[in-house]
Amino acid sequence: MALTPRQRRFYTDRCVVYELMLTKDPSTGRLTHKDYPVRQRQVPCYFQISAHSTEIPSFLGAIEADNTFSRDQIHMDGAQIIDRGWIIKNVTREPNGAPSKNFGRYWVISGQPKSVSNRGRRRAFKRQAEAIQFQRPPEGVDPNGLDE
Repeated sequence: MALTPRQRRFYTDRCVVYELMLTKDPSTGRLTHKDYPVRQRQVPCYFQISAHSTEIPSFLGAIEADNTFSRDQIHMDGAQIIDRGWIIKNVTREPNGAPSKNFGRYWVISGQPKSVSNRGRRRAFKRQAEAIQFQRPPEGVDPNGLDE
């Protein structure tokens, strides 16, 4: 992945990408297990947190309302593989080593991520995904050992 100079300047957040793996029973076709193995670590990205983000309590902790106006946007390099239902964990640290304000929060990708290609003189090759924020990891995500 080769970030443009502009992306290197703005993509200062780092995240862990968890891929959604579904296991189905071969005879019935029913879902038997949902797992989230780590796909990639320390992915450069940019979190655009929605100003209309409202958190409501749920069994997973506080969760954002699920509508277009409350979803956050996550921008990544255009070559980054990401898909609907995948989990993103923010592992950004400040220059002094302290955790950032969104450190340890989780997002689930909602809908299909968009690819924005290079246009004319502007090199904007990126992946943009809308996501819903969680405070606790969904079941199947191992929260330990990935805070690097």
